[in-house]
Amino acid sequence: MLNKLIENSMFFEKYSKDHEFCPNCGEKSYKITFRGYFLNLIDQGTYKDLDECECPNCGDLHVCHDQISKEEAEILMQLKDDEPKRNHIENIKNAPGNQ
Repeated sequence: MLNKLIENSMFFEKYSKDHEFCPNCGEKSYKITFRGYFLNLIDQGTYKDLDECECPNCGDLHVCHDQISKEEAEILMQLKDDEPKRNHIENIKNAPGNQ
């Protein structure tokens, strides 16, 4: 039982880091709903945090699962404002080796 708790904690620590920044502008702070979603420890890859987030910087509305990692946010911040940022991040996530 203790091993499952440790595994659960490690999963959520990584998940939180991978889904921490706004996918539209790269801002870290956000408003969030807290509904709570269950984690299937047998199939962790299917977990999606579907709480709703609102970015105070750009006003983007999205679910927590759509948020991006710090590394992705740093790339996003380097893009020009007129580039389709969200599409660019999706391309990064879907690139071979990042799936």
